[in-house]
Amino acid sequence: MKKIIVLSILLSLAALTFGLNIYGNLTLNSTNTTDLIGASSTVKLWQSPSASLSYIFDFQMVRNSLATPFYAYMTLDHYWYINNAYFDYSSPNLSVDLGRMDFIEGPENYYHLFLDDNAGPFNGISIEATVNKFFTFKQDMILLNDINPRSLYWREFVFHPTSKLSIAYEEAILFMRYFDPWYAFIPLPYAAIEVLRETPSPWAQNTSLNDNAFAGLWANYNFSDTTRVYSELLIDDFDMNMFFPGKFQNPNKIAWLIGGQTNIGQLQLIGEFAGATAYTFESTTGEPDYSYLAYPSWNNIDQNMIGYKYGENNAAVKVGLNYPISLGDLSSGILSFTYTNVHLGVRTPLVPWHGTSEPQGTYWLNDPVIETMNKFCLSAQMNFGNLIVEPALKYDNIQNVNLQSGVNGNLFSFSLTVDQKW
Repeated sequence: MKKIIVLSILLSLAALTFGLNIYGNLTLNSTNTTDLIGASSTVKLWQSPSASLSYIFDFQMVRNSLATPFYAYMTLDHYWYINNAYFDYSSPNLSVDLGRMDFIEGPENYYHLFLDDNAGPFNGISIEATVNKFFTFKQDMILLNDINPRSLYWREFVFHPTSKLSIAYEEAILFMRYFDPWYAFIPLPYAAIEVLRETPSPWAQNTSLNDNAFAGLWANYNFSDTTRVYSELLIDDFDMNMFFPGKFQNPNKIAWLIGGQTNIGQLQLIGEFAGATAYTFESTTGEPDYSYLAYPSWNNIDQNMIGYKYGENNAAVKVGLNYPISLGDLSSGILSFTYTNVHLGVRTPLVPWHGTSEPQGTYWLNDPVIETMNKFCLSAQMNFGNLIVEPALKYDNIQNVNLQSGVNGNLFSFSLTVDQKW
């Protein structure tokens, strides 16, 4: 019997199919040097004509200023990092991802308002179901911190009235518990569920939950396979008093994005305009855990936002060009150029109302000094069979660095990424 069991296990292992990538990156800039080497694999655990189950794993050894490695003398100042480790089930009408992974949501190419990969990956589950050709539902349940419980749930209801148009209602809720069945299973808006639970009643477990809810919409229209336009709106807080003169005007806290892409011959053109009013995403209670930072103890905004990269009180325009290239029979690839223009005002995700009392009215880049960034990036992806080589050259010009009037700076960087597939 034992021999049969062992033989069955060996046959099952032999039936597994997997791919392996070994990759590395070296980045040199004006201030420091970072590098990493990683290995990723997708193991096909089970497959049928209409469904599959896989396990995706991505391990890295990294050297940068974000972490101090144990036994640095042995690892040459590198620390180890698990970039991805999750199960993926896929079928025509249902997909489920479970484990540690990046959560990126929305129709955009560059910026994503609710969920982006600035600070991830995180542990969680993502479920997407196609009910019919008119309706799709997706829900992400993310555990941001498993020591001091902190979770974020996000979901969207997508309506496809035609084959070209998609319209979605989406929402997110940030709370300080490991799991919440009310938000997980009840299809009412998160804000309505929170109010229901806080209503003084026999079923109210806590009349001051103080969870942080967000709501929004996105739309996408495809003119063709290569041309589309899209937009997204996130509402942190919207003041109805703005329609009633004489009432106190609470600040409207919103973020937005408008974008599109098209092809001109072989040249692909992408453009996006995004921004957010002052106080959006920040904790207005003074409790750091209720800000939209992934790690509230780390006050680095651009690398730490759960969603939109630049957080509150800013405007950003990004334009990208992609053009296919060929080196004869040796390789094929894509040459890319991006230009980004960003305007930043005061941003204090951990300090309510920028350190003052709640103001009246909506504010957006009203500050006496504005930080301006102009960012240029020229990169290429070259495919030599199973070997991919990606060099990139970047230049950033920054005016009024950290809102210091007249303090300007320049940052040059070069990076090289090599990825070998087996």
